Formats: sequence, structure tokens, C-alpha cells
Amino acid sequence: LGDVEFRPARSAASSGFPRKPLSLSMRSEDKERVVTIEEGEEILAKVGDMRTRGNALFNAKSYADAAAMYKECCGLVNFVPPTEELRELCDGMKVPCLGNLAACKIHLKEWTEAQKICSKVLAIQGSNLKARYRRAQAAVELQDFHAAKTDVEAALAIEPNNSDFKRLAAEIQKRKEAHRARQSKIFSRLFK
Repeated sequence: LGDVEFRPARSAASSGFPRKPLSLSMRSEDKERVVTIEEGEEILAKVGDMRTRGNALFNAKSYADAAAMYKECCGLVNFVPPTEELRELCDGMKVPCLGNLAACKIHLKEWTEAQKICSKVLAIQGSNLKARYRRAQAAVELQDFHAAKTDVEAALAIEPNNSDFKRLAAEIQKRKEAHRARQSKIFSRLFK
């Protein structure tokens, strides 16, 4: 990916410090950092390109590679935008990157990670139905039927006629009953 040189808010000469190029891989490990408008726009452009590559990897069913690309994207957009407009653009880029990362984790059967990532999406955009659906899917696989049901009910409150959520609600009930039947059978053998 190479190094990208950023322009500091003040010129290098006026600050007394030389400009330093920052490696993209280094930036993804940074915690939230303050950037200039130009830096933020440059980062978002780079993330857009990387997200496109991640989408191609996902479509090729290379889920682990796509997940790595989306994770890098999420690290890059982890900055404090200097304006409200840039914050909205940043969130607009962060949400699909996190959502795509969660989709990869679902395909990789990394249920706990998928749940955590979907929770991050919902913290930014509480009405995101894809994140709610994926988090419910992961909860079902982890046999956390209460959490899955809570997400499905919240989604159906937003979109009552959503057939995907209605199917998932039926799946939750079916899996919950099967789980109870297995537990009942195990406990009955223990106390014979």
C-alpha cells in the first residue's frame, strides 16, 4: 500500500518538526486521533478503495482475506473528524466496513466476533437492520436465544413485515425448542 504523506494542520516549518510519512498499516493500530480535513478526506478515499477490494474478496468467497481488508478499513477510519460533515462521512464509511466485517465473521463461523462487531454498528446506527439480523444470527448459533429474540423483536418494531426477520423468529423458536429437548434428555439420563 505504500506510505502516504499527510499535511499537518500547521506547516512543518512553523511547527519546528519535520513532516513524517505515515504507513497505512501503522495508522490502523492508532487509537482515535485528531486529523485535519484534508487528512480525513484522504483517509476516507483510501478506505473506499480498500473496501472495494474487500468486496471483491468477499464475492470470491475469500472471507478471511476480506475480513482482514475490512478490519484494516475500520482501523483507518478510527479518527476524530474535525467537522460534522466529515464525521458523517466517516460514520458512513465505518458502518458498511464494520457490517461487511461482521458478514465475513458469520461466514467464518466466528459468532462471538460477529456479535461484537454488529454491536459496534448498532452503537453508531441503531436502526441498522443488517447488523441486527447478523447479530441475531450469531446469537442463535451461540444458543443465546434471548438476545436473538430481542434483536428480532427490535427489528420487527422498525419493519413489521420483514420476511427475513419473521423467518429468523421461527428459526429461533425451533432451535430453542430443540435445545430444550436435548437438555431435558441429558438431565433425565443424569438422574436415572
